[in-house]
Amino acid sequence: MKKRIIIFAIASFFIVPLAYAQTTTREIMQERKENIQEKREEVRGRLQESRVRTIRKFFQNMGRRIEAALNRQDKLADRIDSRIEKLKEKGFDMQVAEKELAEARVKIAEAKTAFADSKAKLEAALVSETPRESFKAVREGLVKGVVEKIKEAHQALVETVRAIKKAEETI
Repeated sequence: MKKRIIIFAIASFFIVPLAYAQTTTREIMQERKENIQEKREEVRGRLQESRVRTIRKFFQNMGRRIEAALNRQDKLADRIDSRIEKLKEKGFDMQVAEKELAEARVKIAEAKTAFADSKAKLEAALVSETPRESFKAVREGLVKGVVEKIKEAHQALVETVRAIKKAEETI
């Protein structure tokens, strides 16, 4: 009987710490899992912020280029208008050129409004939960919308210059 009591005491001495060690191991594993989750969330947040900064920088660069192109087209339209006025004073028929210039100015105005719209869409895209997909839509709208309108305005300005040259050749 003494042997059994001694064996029971010794066994309980080893078993109780093992049971305690298993629960603490589980707790440690759970804590590690939670820490890893927290770190993942932090990294995701930093990546999200980094993406937003990159998107803003891209759009600022594109915005400067587009604004510069629109300003150049405005100046060119003004110069063409001045040239038309000078030629009208000399007696040339500039009705076709004036019509083409009016179309070009309308297309420049459309490009400006499209650019303003894309700015608003960008802010909405950056606030959304999925800025990557939203930015793709904004970028496509920017490239296809604004840039195409700028190209159309340029083509209209070219047609205006052609009309001026044709009018100069007729007299």
